[in-house]
Amino acid sequence: MTVKSYILQRLGGAFETALLMPSGIKKFDGTPRETLLSFLVIVISIPLSYISISTFPPLGTHDIETIKVFGVHRFSWAISFLVGLGMLYAFARYVTGGNTQKIWLYYTLANWVGMLFIPLNSLLLFFYAQGVFADKTLTDIYLVIKLYGYLIGGFVIYRVFNPPWELAAAMTCFFLVMGQLMLKMSYVIFDFPLVDYMQVYGPTAIERAAEEAARAAEAAGNGGE
Repeated sequence: MTVKSYILQRLGGAFETALLMPSGIKKFDGTPRETLLSFLVIVISIPLSYISISTFPPLGTHDIETIKVFGVHRFSWAISFLVGLGMLYAFARYVTGGNTQKIWLYYTLANWVGMLFIPLNSLLLFFYAQGVFADKTLTDIYLVIKLYGYLIGGFVIYRVFNPPWELAAAMTCFFLVMGQLMLKMSYVIFDFPLVDYMQVYGPTAIERAAEEAARAAEAAGNGGE
């Protein structure tokens, strides 16, 4: 198989997997070598991750240097990966009775599916830079994409390890919560401000913005008298 056909086959399999089609998983071997090669996706995504943080900083980090924010998020990713790997290893041993080889297939699929989101993220950042999206709109889009990513992850866990669906759902929820906890922990360690979505875009924030706008309008009216 040529390199081109190999890449096209894997991309096709990743696309089918992203659409929750079991046929996509069958296009991957899940060997250690294939898994290690798939981690090149992480390397490819590093520059885009930096550009993403620079263009659209995470909540509460607008006044912090991009390189510091990037470093903290990479640190959080590394810790999340190690904790997730340990949990997945224990999960695989429990579900399969000791056969942990399927972990290779899981990470191969995760990395290749992740590659599909690189052009999507690039397109979203381009539109944001052009003023097409407001901050809240792009934040909401990223939230939906992240949740759909976890749905794909749960599907892969269910199809690769063949556990009861309740266990697959529980494992997916663990990854979701663990990722957020590791990010918050990293923010605390490096003394970053903890600002959540509701603080910025929730009802209280909207009411506060409306009050400030009303006061500004009143002040402008008084100034014109």
